[in-house]
Amino acid sequence: MEDLPIRTLEATMMELLPPIDEVLAERGEPLSNRPHRAAMLVVEHCIVDIQGDSKEGYLTKAWFGSILSATIDWYFKIYGQAMRTQEGTVHSAAILIRQTPFAIRIPLSTHTARAADSTFWIALLASVQSDEVPLSWIVDPPTLSELSEDQRGEVAQRACMTAENVRQIWNVLLTADHISERARRHAALVLPHLESTARLIVKHDALSLSSAIWDANFAAEQIIKCFLLQDGTIKVPASHDVKDLHNLAKWSAHPPQPLLDSIALMPSGRDAVRYRYSEMGRPSLSTVIGLYEASQTICRYYALALPRKFRLENARFRMRAPPMPERQ
Repeated sequence: MEDLPIRTLEATMMELLPPIDEVLAERGEPLSNRPHRAAMLVVEHCIVDIQGDSKEGYLTKAWFGSILSATIDWYFKIYGQAMRTQEGTVHSAAILIRQTPFAIRIPLSTHTARAADSTFWIALLASVQSDEVPLSWIVDPPTLSELSEDQRGEVAQRACMTAENVRQIWNVLLTADHISERARRHAALVLPHLESTARLIVKHDALSLSSAIWDANFAAEQIIKCFLLQDGTIKVPASHDVKDLHNLAKWSAHPPQPLLDSIALMPSGRDAVRYRYSEMGRPSLSTVIGLYEASQTICRYYALALPRKFRLENARFRMRAPPMPERQ
C-alpha cells in the first residue's frame, strides 16, 4: 500500500480556512474576532476523530493551541496590516470626564510577542486584571494630572465598570451555544451597536445623541431576542420594545435587580424609533450615558444566561507557532 503524503498543519489550514472565513465575514464577524471563531469551527466541523483523545473540552487542550496558532498565522498572512494594527481584540467604548465624553479602547484579548522558542501567550479577558491601567485606555485624554485624586479614581472606576460589562459580553458570545443561525445573527449585532452608541456619544451633537439612544436600545433588543430564541416555544415578535421583550423571557430564577433597574430605564419601542429619526428633540448627555450603561448591563446579564459548552473567563493559552514548511 502506497504511503500517503505527509501534510503540514499550515497546509491543511490553508485549505480549510478560506471558506470558513467567508462564512464569518458574511455573518458580520469583526476581523479581530475571526481567528478564534475560525479555529473553533475547524475543531467542531472539520475534525472527525482524534487518535488517543477526544474533542471534549478542546479549548483547554494543548493541540488546540497549535490549531489556533496556525489560524492566527493564516489571518496575518491574508489580511496583513489590517491584523497588525490591532494588539489583540479591542472594543471602543465611551466614558465621561468632567461631564465631557471621551472614547476608550478596551482590550478584550491580548497576545504577547513570540519568544525565542516560538511560544507566545493569548489571554481571553473577562474582567479587569490587576496589572492593567484603565486610564491608559482613554483616546486623546485630557490632562489627567489636573484632575483631583478623587476625580481620577472615579474615571478609572467607570472605565473598569465598562470594561467588565463589555468583556463579559464578548467572552460569553465567543463560546455561546446558539440554537439557530437566527440567534447567532442577533448575538453578532450586540457589541457592534454598543460600539456605535459610544462613537455617537463621543461625537456629542444633537443628531448623534438621539441616534445613540436608538443604538443602545437596539443592542439590548438583540441580546434579549437571542435569549428568547433558545426557548423554542416562544414566538419572538418583530418589536423594538425592550420592556415587552424582557417580559417574554423565562428566567430560571428571579432576574437580578441591576437588570430590572436597567430594563426600567429603556425607552418604549415607539420612542426608540422616534429617537432614531430625531423626532424626540435633543436628549441630555446624562440621559444618553444612563441608557448606554443600562444597555451594557442588560446585554451582560442576558449574555451570561445563554447556554455555553465552555467557560473561558480570563483563560490564558501558551502556544507554540507551527513550524514553517521547508522550501522545495
